[in-house]
Amino acid sequence: MKKHFLLAAIMVPFLAFVGYALTDWYLKKDQPPGALTALTLTEPPCVLSKGCTLTHQDFVLTLRRQGRTLHIQANQRLKGLIIELSPLQPPARPMSADSDGYRWTLPLTAEPDGPLTLHLVAQSHWRNYIGELAVRP
Repeated sequence: MKKHFLLAAIMVPFLAFVGYALTDWYLKKDQPPGALTALTLTEPPCVLSKGCTLTHQDFVLTLRRQGRTLHIQANQRLKGLIIELSPLQPPARPMSADSDGYRWTLPLTAEPDGPLTLHLVAQSHWRNYIGELAVRP
């Protein structure tokens, strides 16, 4: 009888903790992403060939054009990304350049020659970031 009581006294707190953790995970897994958070440009004007940095608190996103490819690098793992370079290219999803989601690439449909407007939506850790800025190739 004492062995069963001792075993139960050890297992009950463990099972309570595991049950709490699994319930918390289950309730959060379908949680909708949070509100949109605006990214700001650190050093205007934005010239894509030199690189542009967009930030919000501890989130940093760097954009750089090399030839006909736009390279995007984030300091946090991104779940998704959509970029539009108006009027050059409609909204498109870049391809992840690494398996972790920190680096992305977007092939451009044409060589940019004039000023563009960049629209960006990025999702990272339950947060959506948006950015809209005038860029030069």
